[in-house]
Amino acid sequence: VPGQEWLIVDRRLAAARAYVRQHGLDRISGAEPRAPLGIVAAGKTYSDVIQAFADLGVAQAELAGSGVRILKLAMTYPLVEETVLELAQSVDVLLVVEEKRPFIETQLRAILHEAGCSARVVGKRDREGRPLVSQVGELDASQLVSVLMKLSPELAARRARVIHRKPRLLSVQPPPRPPEYCSGCPHNSSTVVPEGALVGGGVGCHGIMYF
Repeated sequence: VPGQEWLIVDRRLAAARAYVRQHGLDRISGAEPRAPLGIVAAGKTYSDVIQAFADLGVAQAELAGSGVRILKLAMTYPLVEETVLELAQSVDVLLVVEEKRPFIETQLRAILHEAGCSARVVGKRDREGRPLVSQVGELDASQLVSVLMKLSPELAARRARVIHRKPRLLSVQPPPRPPEYCSGCPHNSSTVVPEGALVGGGVGCHGIMYF
């Protein structure tokens, strides 16, 4: 279609940013401006960030008192420049948390550079170039606990107090449960073969037949 590329770049992406901005879909919560730490996250990663703070003894309602502002992105591409700049100009350090490659971080750095904003940004690497947020494997709350403690000695101290207060739980070994098919699974009957028959299978739930 003639003009399709122009329509996407100059119209549709701009319209998407305007829609997110106007309806407040990107949400900033936590501390007021001039906070020590700002965090950018989206989707499951946002939930992991909240869980990491909970593991550090900081409930979501206590983030404001802990000097943390969090931007929960509703759209990871394209980022809304105005919202990103508002957050960056209101914190001392900006942490970008995302799985795998630095997709959001690269956009954010470009926006800040073009705006002449000198906010300190860390993500996949810290200010000294050392690995910070892993870009391999799965990212979870336990890994983010370590990241947050590196950025904030106060959080590291809180973690030590939480571990000290945490009650010890008795280890209970549940009874063994053999694997079984889900209700209604066709493999439940289709894998029943005559005795002595030679059969084979691939990777899947039908592998239960070997048990």
